[in-house]
Amino acid sequence: MLLAQNPALWFAPIVLVLLAGGWIGVLSLVSAISGWRKLARSYPAVDTSAPTQDAAAVLRFHFCSASFSGLNYSACLTFAVDRDYLHLATQLPFRPGHPPISIPWSEISATEKKAFLNSGTVLSFVKEPRIQLMISNGLALKLIRAARSCDAVTAFSAEPQ
Repeated sequence: MLLAQNPALWFAPIVLVLLAGGWIGVLSLVSAISGWRKLARSYPAVDTSAPTQDAAAVLRFHFCSASFSGLNYSACLTFAVDRDYLHLATQLPFRPGHPPISIPWSEISATEKKAFLNSGTVLSFVKEPRIQLMISNGLALKLIRAARSCDAVTAFSAEPQ
């Protein structure tokens, strides 16, 4: 009886469910198109708080930007560096469809790309060679320095200019 008198009581929850479903659907689609989903399947997350990891040696960089196979992830990524892995995760509101990723340093190659409007460092991955992750040279420099401070052996042979 109450629902018949006030349609807003049933309308609001339906709208919220549709919005949440749409958000999750769009993020899942972006994950599939960008290659994030494939990369996450090939390189599932490793717990950085596990007893085998030195928590002090994990360096995190929040609100980073990158381009996954041409799709931009602007200021919504967290990169974490430890001795063995480069970890990637999205910020919480963007997490649906984007499970965290841990890529061994030995499976990452880096090349510097110089173009008129689109310069940066391109990361490629052994298990998923078609997926490329482009980051700014500034972020690449931070990751290189963090990896060196953790005694990681990386494919970054030199610091980007």
